[in-house]
Formats: sequence, structure tokens, C-alpha cells
Amino acid sequence: MKNNTQLILALAASLICYSTYIVLIDKPFNLQALNLFLFPVILYFVFIRSRNVEQSPLKSVRVEGQILYVYKQVFNINDINKVVIDKTKRHGVFALPYNQVDGKTTEFIFNKDAFESLKSYLLQNIPNVKIIE
Repeated sequence: MKNNTQLILALAASLICYSTYIVLIDKPFNLQALNLFLFPVILYFVFIRSRNVEQSPLKSVRVEGQILYVYKQVFNINDINKVVIDKTKRHGVFALPYNQVDGKTTEFIFNKDAFESLKSYLLQNIPNVKIIE
């Protein structure tokens, strides 16, 4: 929801800038010129902001008793046999592909510097879990 509000505000700001541009140069509406104002905003939100990177994954993933919490999702740790935790050049990746909720995989990307601490935490707190890298 936060990203949607930011996107709407950014698009509104782009439209205000375009309207100011039209008034200042005294030209009629031009769809191509409007696209020049909107295109960078849309690109930013689609390709950069759409993938939020969790800086502290241990704040989002926690085990309390027999329950694993991932954000607001709740899982019984006895149902979790495999966890995907891997890292790329830029990010770490966490996913529970074998424990889908309503057909969707719980997953997120995180700061790759937290890879080892998250992996160790999961191994210590979820018995018999297999880490898929």
C-alpha cells in the first residue's frame, strides 16, 4: 500500500510539472511530451522500488516456540522441511516454496550481509530443516 501511495504522489507531481511546462512554453497538450515526464517515474517504481530489500531479515523472520513468523505469515515449524536461502552478487533471497499460502510463496530479498546470520538462525531454531542454496 505504501508503494501505491508513493507512486500516485510521484505521478501527480509529474503531471503538475508537465502542466507547468505547457503553461510556461505556451504549447498545446502533447502526449509524447507527457510521456517524457511520466516514463522515468514509472520505470523507477516498476524496476527499482518494486523490490524492497529487507535490511534486517531477523526482524522479519522469527521462531517462537513451534511457530515460525515471516512478516505476518504464520507457519508451524514441524511443517517446514526445506527453506530456500541463497545469495546473489547484490542480495540474499529467502523463500518457503514448499509451504505456500493460498498458492503464493512467502519470499523476500534481503541485504546479503545478513545471509550467514539468517542461515544460522534458521538451522538453530527449526529442527531438521534443509537449507536449499
